[in-house]
Amino acid sequence: MSRVVLIGSCPSSGSTLLADLLDSTPVSACGPELGLFAVKNFYNSWEKGRLITKDVSDSPYLLYSQLNRENLSGYGIDLKILEFIFKNSENLREFTTEFSNWFITLRSREPNAITFEKTPQNIDTIRIFLEKDKHAKAVIILRNPLYTFDSLIRRNFSPFLAFLTIAHCFQIAYTLKDNDRVLIVKYEDVVSQPFQTVQKILAFSGIPFDDEETFWKMFKNNTYRYYHDRLRDIILFKNAVWKHWTVQKTGMIKNANDREVSEEIKKLFFRGLNTNLEKFNISDPNDTFKFFGYEFLRQEEPLPLYPSFREKILFLKKKILHFLL
Repeated sequence: MSRVVLIGSCPSSGSTLLADLLDSTPVSACGPELGLFAVKNFYNSWEKGRLITKDVSDSPYLLYSQLNRENLSGYGIDLKILEFIFKNSENLREFTTEFSNWFITLRSREPNAITFEKTPQNIDTIRIFLEKDKHAKAVIILRNPLYTFDSLIRRNFSPFLAFLTIAHCFQIAYTLKDNDRVLIVKYEDVVSQPFQTVQKILAFSGIPFDDEETFWKMFKNNTYRYYHDRLRDIILFKNAVWKHWTVQKTGMIKNANDREVSEEIKKLFFRGLNTNLEKFNISDPNDTFKFFGYEFLRQEEPLPLYPSFREKILFLKKKILHFLL
């Protein structure tokens, strides 16, 4: 059993709520987004002889994947301690075990408790994570792509980049669907059956858990998640970084799909379904959506989505950096 389980997703797919829930048992804990495990070259650190904390991102919307140093305090460590853990580990498995020990001790969890590390961009490195540790496991959370698209638009994503990001994540999930060390859960199940979903994930991770009363008590009084994760989003929201995006409070479960999607957003989404994404190595997203139970009837929409000039520059920069590295 691996002591660290990765959680990856498309942004705005409910991973923060899932992290709140998984941080609400005596046998599991989930800290703020660390980013380290989303760095591809981090997994080469032992061959390179140094801790690598930044790399070109495979995510369509980011140029780099990197360690969120400001979130290390949420794990009870700083960069020097992180480097100490690395230097005293011979491989990824030893590193994650010791990293989890620090965090689990900080959170006063049971000795055999599991650490879940939730960073959406982890979805891009799950395959590497599993290859480097034959006992490792990962969880992917998916959400109805129409509602994810609507949420990303509220977070100032362009329509093209929002749809490309969703299609990219669904395709990765599809390629990992038959891997028995990857568990794919749906946001809709998380909000409708939160305790049962947590039970399922913990059982998958190697720890049975059936104390529902303790779970709900811990979930409703989880000040740790508020101060070390949600407060940052609330500050960003209040400073209008994402003008039309709202932050759900900790200790509450609200189905974010229970809102009306405007006709304009629906029209943009269906234009995305008509967009050829083969140059981004993405097959027909409608087929992938349908496989996971999200089916959309194509509408007559002659115009596909196109990247903006700024996005074309981003994609070009990524190609150049990949070539140079």
